[in-house]
Amino acid sequence: MQKSINSIIAVFSLLFFLSQASFAQSIDEIIKKADELQNRASADAEHETLVKMLKEAAAKNPNGYELQWRTARALGIWADQINMRNTLDNVRKANPKNVDGILAAEKDMSPDLGKKVSALGGEARGYAEKAISLNPNRVEGYYYNSLALSMYSLGKGIISALSEGIRPKLVEAAKKAIEKDKAYNEASPLRIYGRYYYKVPWPYNDKTESEKILREALNVNPNSLRTLLYFGDTLYALGKREEAKKQWERIISTSASAPEKVLEDVFKGMASMRLERIGN
Repeated sequence: MQKSINSIIAVFSLLFFLSQASFAQSIDEIIKKADELQNRASADAEHETLVKMLKEAAAKNPNGYELQWRTARALGIWADQINMRNTLDNVRKANPKNVDGILAAEKDMSPDLGKKVSALGGEARGYAEKAISLNPNRVEGYYYNSLALSMYSLGKGIISALSEGIRPKLVEAAKKAIEKDKAYNEASPLRIYGRYYYKVPWPYNDKTESEKILREALNVNPNSLRTLLYFGDTLYALGKREEAKKQWERIISTSASAPEKVLEDVFKGMASMRLERIGN
């Protein structure tokens, strides 16, 4: 009788081990597939597929850091792509005569689009905060939390987001990401923090601080198209037009790396429009 019980226990133990091993293998496969999809996802349908896959995996493995931050990344990047393509579309429709007109036109976002971007950002924030709680020593949770908070703020409206107390949370997340790994993802923690000082309204706006941080980001990664675009905007706002022009010219002549490839046409389109109008 005891032998039969022991045999049953052994069988169940083996089945449990095999199921756990199979689950771990499937998680690894999902992570690999997610990383492959992330760099090429462009259309909403592609983002929906990626997010659905990651959400389902994250729900089954709530303590899996790698899945939590990747879900935050997928949601945040989806929101960012919507925002960036909308920004370029706005400028093309407005067809402004000078760079100041371009920068003004880029701020507009329709209510429906704003709701979608803020919703994606808010959802991304939940996964990023979960990732931070699981592993506060890694950079990804902090960086994608700063991206999530940025997208939520842009979609909601920066003034509305400020009234909700988002600003100190964004600053803390960006600073923590820089502390953990400022070179992560083409110096993204530095770039998002530098852009923050450019975008945030008075009394927090500080173009000189933006220049300092974005210059450091380019020292870490000199070929990021997004950083070159943002750095040019900051220099232009500071009256350094010739130096701004050089940044935008570099965008035209530089090939995008894998993380920026899907938005290469947007960055080059934005740079071209600035260069065409910088003398006006």
